[in-house]
Amino acid sequence: MDTSSPATGQPDAGSEFAGGDPQQLFRESLDQIDTIMIITRSRRDASGEIVDFDYVYLNAAGLRMMGRAAEEILGRGLVEMFPSHVPDGWFDVYKRAVESGEKQHVFIPTFDENGVRGSFEVDVWKFGDGYVMFGRDMSEQLERQRALEESERRFRSTVESATVGIALVSPEGTVESANPALCHMLGRDVDSLVGSRYDLQISPEDRDRVDQQVEALRGGADRIMLSDLRLVRVDGQTVWTRCAAIALRGPDGEVQHFMTQFEDMTAEHRAREELVYRAFNDPLTGLRNRSWIADILETELRAAKRSGTGVGVLFLDLDNFKVVNESLGHEAGDELLAIVADRVAGAAGVDVHVGRSGGDEFVAVVPGVAEPRALELLADRIMIAINQEVSLQGHRVVPTASLGMTVSTARSTSATLLRDADAALYRAKSEGRARWVFSDLRMHERAMARLTVEDGLRRALVEDGFEVHYQPVISLRDRTVVGHEALVRWRDPVRGLQLPGTFLQVAEETGLIVPLGELVLQKVCALLRDRPDLPGRMSVNVSAVQLARPEWAHRFAATLDEYGVPPDRLIVEITETAALTVLDSTRADLARLRDSGVGLYLDDFGTGYSSVAVLRDLPVTGLKLDASFVRALDRRDQASSALVTGMAGLVAGLGLAAVAEGIETADEEETLLVSGWGLGQGYLYARPGPEPLTELGS
Repeated sequence: MDTSSPATGQPDAGSEFAGGDPQQLFRESLDQIDTIMIITRSRRDASGEIVDFDYVYLNAAGLRMMGRAAEEILGRGLVEMFPSHVPDGWFDVYKRAVESGEKQHVFIPTFDENGVRGSFEVDVWKFGDGYVMFGRDMSEQLERQRALEESERRFRSTVESATVGIALVSPEGTVESANPALCHMLGRDVDSLVGSRYDLQISPEDRDRVDQQVEALRGGADRIMLSDLRLVRVDGQTVWTRCAAIALRGPDGEVQHFMTQFEDMTAEHRAREELVYRAFNDPLTGLRNRSWIADILETELRAAKRSGTGVGVLFLDLDNFKVVNESLGHEAGDELLAIVADRVAGAAGVDVHVGRSGGDEFVAVVPGVAEPRALELLADRIMIAINQEVSLQGHRVVPTASLGMTVSTARSTSATLLRDADAALYRAKSEGRARWVFSDLRMHERAMARLTVEDGLRRALVEDGFEVHYQPVISLRDRTVVGHEALVRWRDPVRGLQLPGTFLQVAEETGLIVPLGELVLQKVCALLRDRPDLPGRMSVNVSAVQLARPEWAHRFAATLDEYGVPPDRLIVEITETAALTVLDSTRADLARLRDSGVGLYLDDFGTGYSSVAVLRDLPVTGLKLDASFVRALDRRDQASSALVTGMAGLVAGLGLAAVAEGIETADEEETLLVSGWGLGQGYLYARPGPEPLTELGS
């Protein structure tokens, strides 16, 4: 009966030898240990050369290493069973151990159809005419090593491909490694980044905050988070990030590394800043908007109450801005607004809060006002800054502005200050524009009344509620009638006959001046057609809003043709302020009308900023001296007298007709004659009336 072990070919522990055979007990003990034990005997050829090693004994661990049963191995040769050992050099290792008698220490891989199955660390000694091998299975350690290497590979791959910046920092603060995303974020290559101080990449404004958080990590915190952390690129630009950092600690709890992660939040930060900017700023001009102005006004009012000073508010509106928009388009209008915004801000200075209220309106908040004079000086600076020539799409424009001003009292709020300044602005525009005016308690009521005026004007256009009155132009030498000026009047059903000062400004701002001007021209042409006996020419006033309409000159000429009125019977009067905003295309239209025989007079001469330039640039045939100069003559104002005489010489030298307005006394008439003025009009001769005169007293 066979009682050998199926694993080793040795007698089984349950046989008749199990009770006390020492060799059997020894073999069974060897099978219980994890150490590999293999014994071989040399097989030699006729010359005595070792050609193979026959397996004599393998314990259980050895059989597991070989991956075969004992009956498949015992008695068979190494080379016979594993010919690959010969070219791989393992046979030579065993042969060297037998022939030299020296121990050999090697690692032996084992293979299966999927590749490396395991690894064994073995010692080989000469044993009889063969060798004995003792070893241990390193497969588990190899698997752990492979798993560790795979984990490290995956970690490196994750770090390398991450879109967030990652850096490993030493406890001393030196960058030990950095991924491509962080290098790209900072605009640096990895060689220049590794080895540098981590805090050199952080904005100086944030370094103290970072140092505090790093100390928290050193003190035991597991993780820190920093929002809005600024990194500095190599080109000096700021990168806004969200930073997370953890401390990697050793067995003793000491920090061995800091692992940091940076998420680029620059786009989000800029978007957030843009939202905040748009909430309080005007995107066209870059100035603060109305909401911010109201807020800062409340802040300054509180400060003023503590300091005992006042807060000034200037409300500014561009004159004839609608002319630019309607003639050159909104793009040109926007360009003009941006230019004016820069000029206003520059003239106001850093201590004044300037904003755009909307449209062509601007607001300036002036803190710490001790007396109104400070606002007057500021208003003058702003108006001078605005009133500089601008080229818009090849057209020369000289902008002007009207300002309303107010100063806070103990009861003022931001709403009442803005309301009062707005009311003062309306008054400035109604008094002739290009000027500043202080508010008073009646300004609010006047603003409300403006709405009533607009509604009445619309009804009057439909119901023929406008009349034309005529004031004669007189030769000062013989007091003969040499022409007339047509002046519009509004017959209000409630308030009676209204002069232009009560409604003309509203008509211009609402655009009603266009149909009103056409109505006046039609009435004048009908009169000239029916009254060929009237002496001289008839003057009609045309506003800047009318002139800006591309079809104005054509419609003007067409109306003359319709009524059969020769062009040389008409004179077009425009104010000097309006002339400053005349566009090149309008200038060409005026030149064509002049060439056809229509006269072109500059009204209110001497009240603008660029009188001589207007005479040079516009195709004028005459001018009208503003009544303020005439009134100054009556007061024996030597400076005004010299100016009047000088202007008379100027217009005479230019070959222009010249009319002095507002003559009320014989002394004024005499002084004007002596100064060189030949024509005039005023209450001294006749007030405007519904019928023109052929001679004084008629």
